[in-house]
Amino acid sequence: MGKQHSSSPKVNIENNKNKLSLGELGYETSTLSSLHHLCNNINNAKSISEFEGVIEAFVHQKFGDFFYVLSFFQDTQENDFVFLGNLQESLTNEYLLFLDDKILSSENPILLKDNELMKEAGIVESMILGLQQEFGMKGYLSLHSKKQAVFSEYHRQLLSIISHIIIPRVYFIINKEHHLTQIQSSNKINQVSPFSNLIGVSPTIKEVYKLINLVALSDATVLLLGESGTGKELVAKAIHDTSLRTNRELIKVNCAAIPASLLESELFGHEKGAFTGANQKRIGKFELAHESTLFLDEIGELPIELQVKLLRVLQEKEIERIGGQRTIKVDVRIIAATNRNLEEEVSEGRFRLDLYYRLNVFPITLPPLRERKEDIPLLVAHFIEKYAPKVGKKIKGISNKVLEKLLLHPWIGNIRELEHLIERSILLTTGDIIKQINFAEIPLQNNVEFEIKTLATVEHDYILKVLKLCNGRIFGQNGAAVRLNLPPTTLISKMKKLGIKKEHFVTIN
Repeated sequence: MGKQHSSSPKVNIENNKNKLSLGELGYETSTLSSLHHLCNNINNAKSISEFEGVIEAFVHQKFGDFFYVLSFFQDTQENDFVFLGNLQESLTNEYLLFLDDKILSSENPILLKDNELMKEAGIVESMILGLQQEFGMKGYLSLHSKKQAVFSEYHRQLLSIISHIIIPRVYFIINKEHHLTQIQSSNKINQVSPFSNLIGVSPTIKEVYKLINLVALSDATVLLLGESGTGKELVAKAIHDTSLRTNRELIKVNCAAIPASLLESELFGHEKGAFTGANQKRIGKFELAHESTLFLDEIGELPIELQVKLLRVLQEKEIERIGGQRTIKVDVRIIAATNRNLEEEVSEGRFRLDLYYRLNVFPITLPPLRERKEDIPLLVAHFIEKYAPKVGKKIKGISNKVLEKLLLHPWIGNIRELEHLIERSILLTTGDIIKQINFAEIPLQNNVEFEIKTLATVEHDYILKVLKLCNGRIFGQNGAAVRLNLPPTTLISKMKKLGIKKEHFVTIN
């Protein structure tokens, strides 16, 4: 790119002052489906040429005989110019020269008419969206037509949404290719932004993308925070897939799903004969994750005694199998996740402060679905495409009435709740459009005084009631452990932790 001409060609500019959003598109079924397919195809593109093919096919499908250009440069370096499009590159390079900062920094697409330079190529109208400082890039995305008065509000809005979908991915591809080239000659690491398994274009989820972009290529420990069902495991996978460890499998452990008595063996492994039932050597998750990434889900549920051992492993970068006589060096990148408030857990003595500091190197908080409702249509389209073929149905979309209900729902269960709701609705739908949707009702008691209790108090009271119901029996088919769906050892451990003693639930005559 060169400098701007001193005398720029004159253009007529019509600026759309209204804020653009996916909601104003009317949620046309075909458009939602096309955007969803665009997301999938973009995420599957491995190179610039594949990426360009996806964009050209989409433009042809949605805009007919329009031309398009995606052109930008990075870090204000003119020699780092990138051009994609089906117009002559030399022409569009000159075209960019007369675009002033006002146009490039506009938040909304702008209509340009009667440009002398573009008329030479037979272009009558152009719609342009500036990409000022978007993911570190400066440039524009534009549509061009040889006909007059063809651009509408629909084109303005769709162009704005498309930019949110394609810009981060093209940035990721270019930077990854650039990084692989540089890694052969230097140790300099570029920042990249993963989007391979994430869906959404809302501002709140874009902030998450930017944080992933900042941390992905480092080995820094990441702590994923947020409510249950917000997609923490998907974000962990995105970080791993974009990291330098992506050629190795991501190893996952759910700390809440494994009994405390087995969790140490699960993490660190054991030698044959280390304890009763250890009939053969077991390789733990830390060893399996050597030179890869270990995802510790529900880290807030980790028993306090194992927190000490985990802290030592993170500090020393070595593990010792149960019953083993030697230490084993491990090179593991840790990504942990929890829906608990760990600071509160620390203050209550349930989580070690030193381990919290060790994990909280780079925290990323995932937004709840109620804070990113503009992503609901894309998520709905994804879940329809995922589940409808499994039951042999061809569902095209949802009605506007159903969409209104989805947008008004509080989404306590977040994306997981939405996914299960769409799966259930597909089964109940007889036509090709989901016209009715039934939310799982949470019964509320009216006119009853509500008393706020800590989770520990609620758990204490509930376990005590179950123990009394079972006449104090813990073990056996009719014991409290079976009723609570817990291993007896875990129940006993919880009782000790909560201060529940035998005299509290056994009546002595």
